[in-house]
This record gives sequence, C-alpha cells and structure tokens, in this order.
Amino acid sequence: MKVKSFAKIDLGYSVYKKRKNITKHDFESIFILVESVYDDIEIIKIDKNVDDVHYYNETNEIYVYSRLVYKTLEWIRQTYRIKNHYRINIKKRIPIGAGLGGGSSNAAVIMKSILELEGIKEINYKDVVNKLGADIPFFLSGYKTAYVSDCGSTLEDLSGQFKLSYEVHLMNVNVNTKLVFEKFDDNQWHVIKNNFKTIIKNLKENIVTNIYNDLQEHCFELYPNIRYKYNELLREGFYTILSGAGSSFICIKLKDKENQVIHEN
Repeated sequence: MKVKSFAKIDLGYSVYKKRKNITKHDFESIFILVESVYDDIEIIKIDKNVDDVHYYNETNEIYVYSRLVYKTLEWIRQTYRIKNHYRINIKKRIPIGAGLGGGSSNAAVIMKSILELEGIKEINYKDVVNKLGADIPFFLSGYKTAYVSDCGSTLEDLSGQFKLSYEVHLMNVNVNTKLVFEKFDDNQWHVIKNNFKTIIKNLKENIVTNIYNDLQEHCFELYPNIRYKYNELLREGFYTILSGAGSSFICIKLKDKENQVIHEN
C-alpha cells in the first residue's frame, strides 16, 4: 500500500497551563492540511516478528529515529491484537522540527493504513491522544480544516467554510518542541488572547485579525534567527504567525493568490 502523509499548519495556538496530575497541555487551534507538502509512505506486510522502518530522501536512505512511529506500531498491536508485522518505507519531504506535524502525520497514516489492511475501522481519538499524541486525530479525521481542542481529541470540521490566501514559509531550522514548551511552562503569567469563536466567524467573513500563537515568543527567545525572519516577513506586509512551536510561518496575504510554500535555504 502506498499513501501520502500531508503536512499541516496551525492557525492560532492557545496553550493552557498543565493541571495537576495531567502530563499534557490542553490547547485550541485551527489546523489546516497542506496538501502541497507531503511524505510518501509505503507499507508492506512482511514475514518477520518485528516491524522494519526505513527513511529516505529523494536519492538515498537516511537515518531518522522516530520513537512515535514505533510507539504507534506497538499501540496498534496491543490495542487490536494484531499479529502481522510490516516494513514501512518513508520518503521524507516534510521538514523535521518545522511545526508542520510531520511525525504525527506519518504515525496517523501508518495507523490508518494498517488498520485498513487488517479490516479494522473504529479508532478511539481520546486513547490515541493519551497514548500517542495530540496532532494525530486531525490527520486521522480526513478533515482539510478543523477547530481542534480538548488536547486534540475534539475536532469541529471547518473544511470549505472559509477561503484563506496564504504562504507557508519553511525555515531550515529544526526546532526542539520540548524546549519551547519548557520555556512556556517557566513563564508564570499567561493570558489567553485568542477567541476562536470570533476568529472563525471573522475568517468566514474574510477578516483576518487578532490571531495569536502562545508559543511564538518562547520560540523566538530560543531561536533569534526565527525572530529575525518573522520581522522581515512583517516588513514585507504579511500577517505572519508561527505554526506550532516553529520553525515555519503562516504568511497570510491581503490579495487572493494561489497558496504556495517557500523554502528558506
């Protein structure tokens, strides 16, 4: 089975402080699938007692260790009592550490494909979030745009409800998401600025304003070169927001042009 594993961008990102005995941050965001940026994944059933995962660029095999992919394979096997094993070939195009959900997309596509091969249809999103990751349910949902909350397990389909003209600006920086969240946790004072009900209403009326990413300033503190690029994009007249923990930007255009992806060398 051959499948595409698409990237996503996060339009606005409100992060809530962790509650006692809770290991994950609750958050709100609007996730948008980016179908022009994707990894190619091939899934082959093998006659072995272990799974075999390989990564490639356009020409060669490369070393990438994704704990999430192996955790996903283990979770599938334990949850659904699957005995078969698989070789997974992943041709990487989604940049690593770019805030585009590449690892989660890979995990979701692998999960969905293997369950399809095994004839299993039902997936518990809350269990996926608790055991694997908050971005995975979006990639499982089939939605092109969604309002996401409840640690990623609750999704409201917004596909086709507004038209947004934007560029995705990819920087050649691998951001450490864990460090960005640690910076966020170290900050004692935090005010939620986004009102997603209002943001969604405005987007449907073609109004883009008052959209914030709570991780943006913490990413800039760790990676000053990303802040520099942000200021440069602002000077070019874009409404610019960091996607996730970084390093990619969503640059919203005032005029209606074809959406595109720009790579920073």
